[in-house]
Amino acid sequence: DSFCNERSLAPDVVKLDVEGAELDVLKGARRTLAAEKIVAFVEFHPSVWRSRTMDASDVAREVAIQGFEPEPLDPRFDVWSTEGVCVRLRRRPCAS
Repeated sequence: DSFCNERSLAPDVVKLDVEGAELDVLKGARRTLAAEKIVAFVEFHPSVWRSRTMDASDVAREVAIQGFEPEPLDPRFDVWSTEGVCVRLRRRPCAS
């Protein structure tokens, strides 16, 4: 958020490939990712999460807090256990 804010950037597309620091970056980009038009892709690295004292439930919780659901680009892969799988963060439908 601070990077985008300092440069007056409002990206349409964001791709995160941060080798296990997904949770930190997702939390730090909450304002940027809240933009209605944003299309976000994240490459997950679950094998690194344990060494960072977190697990899939921590990342899943943050994704949900932000109103997204992860959708793998290749549906054969489990987003929470496959190393290096890229997911699109899709907005969850609003309850009416």
